[in-house]
Amino acid sequence: MQICRRVQIFTDDNRQETSEHEERKRRIIVSLYTPGADWMPEQGPGLKYTALFEPCLEQAVGLLKDIGMNLELLEDLTI
Repeated sequence: MQICRRVQIFTDDNRQETSEHEERKRRIIVSLYTPGADWMPEQGPGLKYTALFEPCLEQAVGLLKDIGMNLELLEDLTI
């Protein structure tokens, strides 16, 4: 399944970044993921959440495991 991603960066011009090494305004980055054009409604619900990480599923699972993610929970999640 193809996943579309849009990244939006919001900047708060009234606040400085809190890191002592940063001299720019505070920002928040939002990533929105949506099914691509190849998604068919009959694929979900029930489509595995791990499909969001394709084609880098192995790398993503490794990173999530490193930060302590419960991989059994991840396998049970559906979209």
